[in-house]
Amino acid sequence: MPIYRQILKKALGLTWHNPSLLIFGAFTALISVGEINLLLTYIYNPTGRLNFLTSFFGDLFSGSFGNLYAGLMSTIQSHAGSFIIGIMVALIELAFTALILWLTIVSQAALINRIINLAQNKKTDLAQNFRLGLKKFWPILLVNLILQLGLWLLALLVAWINQITTGTPIIYPLVIIITLILVALIAFAAKLTILQVVLKDEKLIDSCKKSWQLFTKNWLICLEFAALLFAIIWITNQIVGSLFGVGIQLIVGPLYPFPKLILSLLLLLYLVFILVQILIVAFYWANWSLFFEYLYSKKFVASRMSLGLKKLLTKK
Repeated sequence: MPIYRQILKKALGLTWHNPSLLIFGAFTALISVGEINLLLTYIYNPTGRLNFLTSFFGDLFSGSFGNLYAGLMSTIQSHAGSFIIGIMVALIELAFTALILWLTIVSQAALINRIINLAQNKKTDLAQNFRLGLKKFWPILLVNLILQLGLWLLALLVAWINQITTGTPIIYPLVIIITLILVALIAFAAKLTILQVVLKDEKLIDSCKKSWQLFTKNWLICLEFAALLFAIIWITNQIVGSLFGVGIQLIVGPLYPFPKLILSLLLLLYLVFILVQILIVAFYWANWSLFFEYLYSKKFVASRMSLGLKKLLTKK
């Protein structure tokens, strides 16, 4: 029988009582997107990723970027030193971006490893978790890249089908439904593969095979757990967002004559908001890490939906 309550409670305890998770959670938050969030994104804007890409390349070859090229050539001709400085700044920004990406991927693996170590009462320090993250960098990076590539290709496919089926309103909703199913499959496969790579110390190909087998065997309970976790996090974010808005009003209104104090308090409030978001990310991965270990230890886990349907059929 599913043990959602026990997993949620344990994940909350691990997140709340272990501030060290915030260190890795801060960077993991940069790439942590839930399956339900992806589904909602594709429901409301299935070609959003593609629109961004086409808009970027459209500007690249014409319009605003065309003016940029003209200005750039003028700058090179008249101020060669400024151009060199611009190249150096661009290289520094590229290096900084690469560093953030590296820290994000390493932190994701380190966070998962630390969560399970704490859950199993294993004594490990942050350095050990970080070293494991370094070891798992390339496979975890590859999984994240494949996930993003798959989502981009789906957006391209939806846009193409929408174009060739213009005037056929029945086909497009069917395409969206199929797309949502594919998005869910890709997202779950990626998440379980990441957990398999980190927690079972297996090669990427083997992890992909075993995680897919795990998902196909327990797909319904995975969907149930994802929906439950999304609902909890969504409600939490709504409450936090409302409190954040109220906090701004309480600070700005009465303290209007003191702008410096307002700025300091708003900064403090914003830092608290960021801290809560990092806690939510740590809580999210704690739940999935514990849920993965639970699924992995069982041959088969029946979902609440299947159990309820079985009881209903039995009564009849």
